[in-house]
Amino acid sequence: MTTAGKPRLLIITTTFPRWPDDPGPAPFVFHHARAMLEHFQVTVLAPHFAGAARDEEMEGVRVRRFRYAWPERLELLSDGAGILSNMRQSVGARAAAPALLASELAAIRTELRRGYDFVNSHWLVPSGLLATLAAPARVRHVITVHAADYDLLARLPGGRAMIRYMARRAHAMVCVSGRLADGVRMATAAARIVVQPMGVDMELFRFDEGARRKWRQKIGAQDEPLILFAGKLTKKKGVDVLLKAAAEMAREGKAFRLAIAGDGAERPALARLMSELRLEDRVVFLGALPNRELAGLYSAAEAVVVPSVRDPRGETEGMPVVVLEALAAGRPVIASRLCSVPADLIGHGAVEVEEGNAPELARAIVSTLAGGAGVDPAAVGAHDIKAVALGYRGIFLEGA
Repeated sequence: MTTAGKPRLLIITTTFPRWPDDPGPAPFVFHHARAMLEHFQVTVLAPHFAGAARDEEMEGVRVRRFRYAWPERLELLSDGAGILSNMRQSVGARAAAPALLASELAAIRTELRRGYDFVNSHWLVPSGLLATLAAPARVRHVITVHAADYDLLARLPGGRAMIRYMARRAHAMVCVSGRLADGVRMATAAARIVVQPMGVDMELFRFDEGARRKWRQKIGAQDEPLILFAGKLTKKKGVDVLLKAAAEMAREGKAFRLAIAGDGAERPALARLMSELRLEDRVVFLGALPNRELAGLYSAAEAVVVPSVRDPRGETEGMPVVVLEALAAGRPVIASRLCSVPADLIGHGAVEVEEGNAPELARAIVSTLAGGAGVDPAAVGAHDIKAVALGYRGIFLEGA
């Protein structure tokens, strides 16, 4: 344990903002790292991307990015679309994957020589497995299990054996949903498992009347209720189901506007579906937005929809942080059951529907809009990122 000042924590991740206000990679690991500053000296190790700094400080968090391809324009895996998604889309990304794994393992070993008390790796693979291989026994290693990582290992030959290996070596495994925790328990009884969704920055995500007016004017929402989706446009997000639900509402003569904030490989297909469903005058694609912009956008919506499904490869969500962000901004949420919304939020601003069921989703949206009530952000208090950081501190220090 560090004797002077706060103990040193290394956070290892393959998804991290490339620069301030980056609209690409989801920033929840950065928010987590920033909240951990209250308890630890924090360094983040992440892949490099063209134009990003190799070594910098972001709001108090030391960030070191490791190179894995030369020239840097070939570093194709760390743009925020997701490693697996990029590999499916690009031969170049698949070619870069072995170099990423080798470079990350070398970078972890090099970084650990600087002297750390604790390691928190995000995703079982690659970072959890590589940190398990590299971290000395004296360093307490906590693995945060999200979803794509577990779903990949669950269907790969030898994947459950990898989970057992990591569980035996890790101080704890923090699963962002009960579904993932049950899956890890099925793989091994040796794991020390904690169920803890990623937290929400309640100082950033809050209702803002000025932002509401700005966004409604920008989107062109007059008196119509505004429905919002926010997230990457991938198959598992279920945006096609939302568009079909919107078409059901349109056929019933319901007034609404639908804003889709995000980008990804499915955007062209979703735009075609929007046209086929004759929703061009009701739907607007906003593209990917920095979190500070997204925080204001929530305020403009009457409801936020998170219609996640299981994609053709069996991959689905852990617990989307957008659920917590919307509730913190006082916006009701309609989410599919695959989102694993924490039980304490069901009936306190969040409702669940069957995944992939467009008519049921349409009915839930209509019912939520008819209710017209806001949400008390205090319901999200247990999931405030500061409370989550304190919980992680307890996990690391337990038994020390």
